[in-house]
Amino acid sequence: MGIITGIRKRGVLMIVLIGVATGGFIVMDVVQNQNRSAAAGKVGVVDGVSLDFNEVRNMEEILYQGSNADEYSKREYIWNYFVDNTIATNEAEKVGIMVGKNELLDLEFGSNVSPLIQQRFANPQTGKVDMQQMLNIKEQIKKGELQPQMRAFWAIQEKEIIKDRLVSKLNSLFTKAVYTPTWQAEQVLADQANPITALYVKVPATYIGDSEIKLTDSDFQNYIDEHKSVYKNDKESRIISTVNISVSTSKEDTIAAEQSIKEKLEDFKNATNDSTFVLANNGSISDVYHKPAQLDVTIKDKITTIPVGGVYGPYIQDQKVKAVKLLGKMAIADSVKSRHILIPASTPEEFAKAEKRIDSAQAVILSGKASFADVAKAISKDPGSASKGGELPYAPQGMMVKPFNDALFFDSKPGQLKKVKTQFGYHLIEILDKKTVSDPYGYKVAYIFTDLVPSEATQNKTLARVESILQGVTNVEQLNEKLKSNPGLQLVKNFAVDKSDFALQTIAPGQSARDIIKWAFEPNRKAGDVATEPFPVQADGKYYVEQYVIPVLTTILHEGNGRVEDLKEELTPMVMTARKVTKLFERAKAIKSMDALASQFNAKIDTAKNVVFNSGMIPGIGREPKVLAEIFSLPLNQTSGVFKGQNGIFMVKPVSQNPSPMKPTVENIKKFNTGTIVQTYNGRVMDALKKKASIEDNRGDLY
Repeated sequence: MGIITGIRKRGVLMIVLIGVATGGFIVMDVVQNQNRSAAAGKVGVVDGVSLDFNEVRNMEEILYQGSNADEYSKREYIWNYFVDNTIATNEAEKVGIMVGKNELLDLEFGSNVSPLIQQRFANPQTGKVDMQQMLNIKEQIKKGELQPQMRAFWAIQEKEIIKDRLVSKLNSLFTKAVYTPTWQAEQVLADQANPITALYVKVPATYIGDSEIKLTDSDFQNYIDEHKSVYKNDKESRIISTVNISVSTSKEDTIAAEQSIKEKLEDFKNATNDSTFVLANNGSISDVYHKPAQLDVTIKDKITTIPVGGVYGPYIQDQKVKAVKLLGKMAIADSVKSRHILIPASTPEEFAKAEKRIDSAQAVILSGKASFADVAKAISKDPGSASKGGELPYAPQGMMVKPFNDALFFDSKPGQLKKVKTQFGYHLIEILDKKTVSDPYGYKVAYIFTDLVPSEATQNKTLARVESILQGVTNVEQLNEKLKSNPGLQLVKNFAVDKSDFALQTIAPGQSARDIIKWAFEPNRKAGDVATEPFPVQADGKYYVEQYVIPVLTTILHEGNGRVEDLKEELTPMVMTARKVTKLFERAKAIKSMDALASQFNAKIDTAKNVVFNSGMIPGIGREPKVLAEIFSLPLNQTSGVFKGQNGIFMVKPVSQNPSPMKPTVENIKKFNTGTIVQTYNGRVMDALKKKASIEDNRGDLY
């Protein structure tokens, strides 16, 4: 989220939240009450509850301030929240479940914090929520000092937390009701206890060549009718194929970028304030001393030859033309083993108290009255190391926050005690060991660089090439002919998209993908249409076009039951297999023995060992439900007739039933079976409720 992202970038979790009245948590309908406007347009309606564009805009501004996420991803999150919240609230009211005030407080500040709190307020170094800080936030809320922006954010977040909790409770209504009856567990146990070994002959569908089969529309329709639930569309979707032509930097672009760096080398070398120079020239400067292997691949072998204060460049690395300056060289360890005592703090008063306590601990250790390990076990608040006497594993440089890292690698030696202040509080550190495996030296460096990007002339040249491909093209057949004379270019099919989607497999989420999808859903668009002009795709956060895209509307998947004309291309392999299986069956249905079937079709009699009914899988065959059914329905040593499977024709003969050495109990079977069902279907309650709900989605018409 934007607010939280901005905090994390500073590396310190300092969140000042402002609270409201004495209620302890906020009840404030920010989204519903601010700037409502009937003229804004309805984004959608769910079970009679509407969401208008201004509401989406308000939530977007509150939740994503400072975020670099594309606007369509933001709106997608808000839409999904609105749909889930409306449905969950309605269903919860029907069944009498709710989230009370005390429960909400626990989800925000207690021992059962919401996943949203975990996600947004976790410390970036530890990954854990600082509960002391959350308690401080709770106190601040009670004082009624919230700024309007954070008041709005917290109000929306509470709604999100309540929604998540209601969804969780609705899921629990299902999962807690799932059970496996004893009779079913006993049947499963009997199946597992007595697996069957069977002989079989399989004649695969591939025995018949494609040229022997002529598919008709009725073949496709029959297949669709047999799989209606799979090929029924809740709403219209469309399949778009694209030709993506990248805009690559030219030799001239590279020369120009290298020249721009060359012109700065002398000033870079002579700069007296490296930080200021780097900042002004699109560069970076390191806070630590890196081993050569941690530097750019291009310079890792050259860094040892550069004098301190010297520069090297230009060179190309990761689509950048760069130069490096060696700021310093120091003998440092590859990794350090240490132990520490942590007294946490988050306010000035707490830091003052923590420092005094660390000073006292240091005095006790130096006096010999207690060992470092004993003091750490007694007072350290680092849960990961306190029980181990404060001991930490070997750590490479850069793994710890900067003050801690500097104390380990640059400002102490084994056996020395060092007091260090970090954003977490005060630490007392002791170095136990330092290891140096490779080059003993570390190198502190600064970089300047310029992005290696295509110039306007290069972009125009690529555009001219794309336009020449499109010249005279009015349908997909003509486009494919043009592509034959352009090696490396091909038409790539994407998954089906809805009218409101904003991403394709071949194009990242954002405005460019959205524009192409809008083109594909224009009212008079028909399957096979090719865009008359290419679509430019601009690099994220950049000012240049990184590729041009030629879209083709490949298929229109209409709402309702699948249509042959829409699905023919997709279904051809499956329908072809089904027809081949039928043809094989017609040829073989009169055969009475496995030997005769194997002989006529050049197949072999094989063995499937230890077949268990409820596993669904047959060793050597895979998932073939009809084969499994035949094996378990026939008496031992009786041969089936020829029958059709999914991928071929079969004959089977169960020959033995051997007790399994595994002896699970009925209770274990019940637990496993119930757990499997819960795991498979947990979370799908909302999917089922959405299918039942009345949802009007107008996003595709609004933006």
